[in-house]
Amino acid sequence: MAYYVKCDDTGELVLVRQVEATAVVVISSNMAGDLPSDAATRVEQAMVGAATNAHSAGIKDPDKIRELMLEARDSARIAMHNEMRDLRSHQGG
Repeated sequence: MAYYVKCDDTGELVLVRQVEATAVVVISSNMAGDLPSDAATRVEQAMVGAATNAHSAGIKDPDKIRELMLEARDSARIAMHNEMRDLRSHQGG
């Protein structure tokens, strides 16, 4: 069954379509300075990639998508910690 709503601006009837979306917002608190300055962006990109891949693979279960996003977040954080550790070891710190 089609469902229509009236547009407030034009008065025309608009077909309502169901859509699916996943939102990703990352805020990084790096007060200790143990992560790169672009940490939030890198974590966000990893999580967006995981969500995009899940949707492309036909995964629709929000809990599964969340699980994949959190795995991507953890992998990105580990990679950044390793990167910073290696950088400090090369700098003699």
